[in-house]
Amino acid sequence: MSQANGYSVWLTPEGGEALPLKRLIADLSRSLHSSLFIPHVTLLGDVSRSEERITYYCRRLAAGMPSFRVRFAGVGWSDSYFRCLYLNVDPSPSLLKARGTAIDKCGVVNDRSFLPHLSLAYGELDEARKRVIAREVVRPYPPGFNATHLDLVRTQGRPEDWRLIERFPLLPK
Repeated sequence: MSQANGYSVWLTPEGGEALPLKRLIADLSRSLHSSLFIPHVTLLGDVSRSEERITYYCRRLAAGMPSFRVRFAGVGWSDSYFRCLYLNVDPSPSLLKARGTAIDKCGVVNDRSFLPHLSLAYGELDEARKRVIAREVVRPYPPGFNATHLDLVRTQGRPEDWRLIERFPLLPK
C-alpha cells in the first residue's frame, strides 16, 4: 500500500453532487478490498510546509478564487496506486487557472505537470480488470460538480489516516 506525504489542497463535491461519487467509491472499496476515501480533485499534493503556513496560503488562495464547474471527461486508469481507477477531469481554463494560482500563492515549487482527475479506487489491479470495471461498473458517471471551496487535508500516511484541516469557501460566481 502506498502512502502520501504532507498536505494536499482538494476540490471536493458537496451534497447531492457528492452522493453518487461517494457511493461509487464505497462500492469499489468494498469489492476491491481497498482504501475508502472521500471524492476529491487534488489541486496541489504533497505540500511540505508547516500546517500554519499552508493554512495561511490556502486562506489567501480561496479569498481570491471564484467558484467554478468541474466536469468529468471519461474514465481512466493507470499503474499509479493513487490513480488506479479515476474519472478524468476536463482541464478547463478555470481549473488550470486555479492550479496555477495555487502553485504561485502557496509558494510550491512544481513542474506544473497536472493530470486532473477524481480517483475512484486506489490500489494495484491488472489492466484487464480495470478495463472491465471502467466499462461495466463506473458508467454512467456523474457529469461533474461545482467547486465552491478548497479543502486543506493532512495526507500523511495511508488514506485512512488523512484528516481535513480546514475548509475555505471560494468566491461566489
